[in-house]
Amino acid sequence: MKKVLQKVVMVGSVGVAFAVASVGAFAQASGASINDSAIVASISGVSTNVQDVGAAVLAVVAVVFGFRLLKGFIGR
Repeated sequence: MKKVLQKVVMVGSVGVAFAVASVGAFAQASGASINDSAIVASISGVSTNVQDVGAAVLAVVAVVFGFRLLKGFIGR
């Protein structure tokens, strides 16, 4: 009997979770909007910095690879 009661409670809690998620989705879609222009501008400003750092890392890797390749040709 305990296991049946535990299953009923678990199924009920899953139903409540879906109901809360449905209400949250409806509230978001009902016209309440968030001004996200500042967030988008901030992300756009950061992306150039991330690209610069990535390019610098790739440049260092290319230089190290070049030195190792030359070292292999010279035979040291």
